[in-house]
Amino acid sequence: KRFWEGVDVQGDALSLVIVDKLPFWLVSCMDVSPDGCFLWTRCVDNKGYGQYNHGKAERGRVHVAVWEIFYGPRTPGLVRDHICKRPSCFNPRHLQEVTNGENIRRGDFSRRQARAAKTIHCPQGHLYSVENTFITRAGTRRCRECSRWRRRDWGMRTNYHG
Repeated sequence: KRFWEGVDVQGDALSLVIVDKLPFWLVSCMDVSPDGCFLWTRCVDNKGYGQYNHGKAERGRVHVAVWEIFYGPRTPGLVRDHICKRPSCFNPRHLQEVTNGENIRRGDFSRRQARAAKTIHCPQGHLYSVENTFITRAGTRRCRECSRWRRRDWGMRTNYHG
């Protein structure tokens, strides 16, 4: 039986029901943000997702464990999306199962775009200037100087008959 079957509580009182259902080891490692996120205060991976290690055999991502407590096993082919956009949040009301494509569409690209906009040199150190930059069909910037070098190198390898 899934947790939500038979629960008829609304608003802030529902958060109390949720916290009461969570195992102590989860509740003892969380902070509640003003917007209702249950933020994991222990180890997070390089993408910000809460990681747990509960005993020798039980380990994984916190939001996945909470999903299984409240909703049961995951649906094959779907991923859990944080509608609050905080990877360390494990509030079950902030999680939804969606396709990977939908998860990508909902993603926060503004951080990546901001980081890319701050990058003023290509990986080889050439300046991304108007004269030295072109945009690919995929919408990414490319360095003209590096492209010239790649074409020269490719031409030398294909024209070499020695």
